[in-house]
Amino acid sequence: MEKFPVDEDGLNDFYFGLVTPPGLVLAADMIDYLTEEEVLDTLFPLTDNPILNGLREYAAGQIPLVGKLLQKEAPNPMLSVAQIYERCFFEIMSDSPWYLIGLEAGKRTFQQFSQLY
Repeated sequence: MEKFPVDEDGLNDFYFGLVTPPGLVLAADMIDYLTEEEVLDTLFPLTDNPILNGLREYAAGQIPLVGKLLQKEAPNPMLSVAQIYERCFFEIMSDSPWYLIGLEAGKRTFQQFSQLY
């Protein structure tokens, strides 16, 4: 029995919400050490999947802004990324419930990992 109807688009939306914020955070940090192309090839490689290639294009346009929003000196890791998650919540695909579920799952996972350090 299926509790929640989900199709391939829903799974793609979930994945997009799950990986976009941490990917952008990593990209904004890595850009200090690598070229933009190297960062994109590492975190958002080109594939045959148009969804993933769209994620790469989105990330390429967002890295400079995320670098400004990322508060590396914040005393709490969640405070350092709060504006990025907020932007992703309102900016990207906020009309998709699966995207929002993925975004929340990613945020909670980030919070749990940040408590380890």
